[in-house]
Amino acid sequence: MAEKFRSITDDDVKKLYQENQDSLFRVKLKVDEFNRSQDRAAVIRFMTLIVDFSAASQKQDLRPNRSVITKAFLQDFIKEFIE
Repeated sequence: MAEKFRSITDDDVKKLYQENQDSLFRVKLKVDEFNRSQDRAAVIRFMTLIVDFSAASQKQDLRPNRSVITKAFLQDFIKEFIE
């Protein structure tokens, strides 16, 4: 088995590498061609929200409390973000 690996030359490795690169390039061309042929109706957007709803959000310094105000604000914000 070790003899099989000794018979592979650097030229063989370069050839295999180049064939792989050529194959990848052809796939990328096909993907690009497909993407150009598609009509895009909308932009896909992602949003990550991190909200602290710990005991501090239950404080009554805002009426009715911080967590209710935050939820209401986020609902409006998300609606605007999507549109």
